[in-house]
Amino acid sequence: MVPDGTPPPPGHLSATEWWPTARPGHHVPHVWLARGSERVSTSDLVSPTGLTLFVDASSSALWQDAVAGRPDRVTVVTVGDALVDDTGEWANVRGTRPTGAVLVRPDRHVAWRVAVAPADPAAELQAVLDRLLRTPPATGWNPADSLAGITEAGEALRVTAARAPQLFTVTD
Repeated sequence: MVPDGTPPPPGHLSATEWWPTARPGHHVPHVWLARGSERVSTSDLVSPTGLTLFVDASSSALWQDAVAGRPDRVTVVTVGDALVDDTGEWANVRGTRPTGAVLVRPDRHVAWRVAVAPADPAAELQAVLDRLLRTPPATGWNPADSLAGITEAGEALRVTAARAPQLFTVTD
């Protein structure tokens, strides 16, 4: 995760209150969007095999250019054209201006959020992806290798696949 410096939502430590937010570290908030006569959840738009970048239609071309030719998988989801935020809820919870973006991992955790587009979106996105997908330097390293583990975890959550239990030892 790449923190964006925003404070956590009110009641974030409460077991009984939930505040939807697209703040890094949180799950992408479930918001219904309209695609024609169909309703689709923002959660269901997250790519199971790569990163998903949610952007507004007014800045879609800018962010499409920023991800063009990347060796890692980044899917751009544009809200405002074919997908319509007809209730305004996504605009309220995403925490960005129309030029900003929200990057989500395959396990549906928000990895990064930028409130407004930086001067050089491609360079900023490159720096963020380097930080998110970094591994020790190795010959022939491919950033997609780091994404494979996150993708596997995301798929396990999607299909509620059994995972090996992890035992912890409590020491005094």
